[in-house]
Amino acid sequence: MPASSVTVIVFLKEPVPGRVKTRLARDLGEAEAASIYRAFVADTLNLSRAVPLCQLRLALEGDAGSALWPPEVARVLRAERVRIWSQAAGDLGARLGAALARAAAEGSGPVLFLGTDCPDLPLTHLQRALRCLESPGTAALGPVADGGVWCIGLHGAPPDFFADLPWSCEHTGEALLERARSRGLATPPLPDWYDCDTFDDLRALAARLREGRSRAKMTLRWLDAHPHPVL
Repeated sequence: MPASSVTVIVFLKEPVPGRVKTRLARDLGEAEAASIYRAFVADTLNLSRAVPLCQLRLALEGDAGSALWPPEVARVLRAERVRIWSQAAGDLGARLGAALARAAAEGSGPVLFLGTDCPDLPLTHLQRALRCLESPGTAALGPVADGGVWCIGLHGAPPDFFADLPWSCEHTGEALLERARSRGLATPPLPDWYDCDTFDDLRALAARLREGRSRAKMTLRWLDAHPHPVL
């Protein structure tokens, strides 16, 4: 199954200060945390759109027409190829399940979920996850060091796959892996990557980007424009 058959669903929020990147806000302040979140969103959308012909859906909490979106994101929100869905109510599991059900109602095949916490995710990692989903009965779970995941890909899982799982904790990735195996899904290994939730994470992200300036250009631009003594 070619990558064009995969629906990529990016979960994102309107970048309202105080409602996004709250852990980073402890060190950066709410306004600056919202500002860098906008850069994370822009880089994530640029990455998602770099995969030819995938069906792109944005699961949005908030207003797609908000003046808070930077021009780079606003253009994507208006793009003909992109469809915007409002996130369902409930915890992350309920919202993921609702998006999975909606994708199924559209007649889509495999689905790959992305967040916006990994702005410098290599395109090769994303392509590898998509290749995993060429086989029915597969879950693509990209691990991160804090116990979460950088992607959730499913080919042949029901919407209740996400029910009653622990979210936003060190056991999330392990619980997803156990759930996939309990449902008879293959779980091919994917490479680790890094998310960015804390100031230490941001320091590590800044170091990676300055070593190779070709990725996450909007985040790198933010870092260059917001010098900090330990960044």
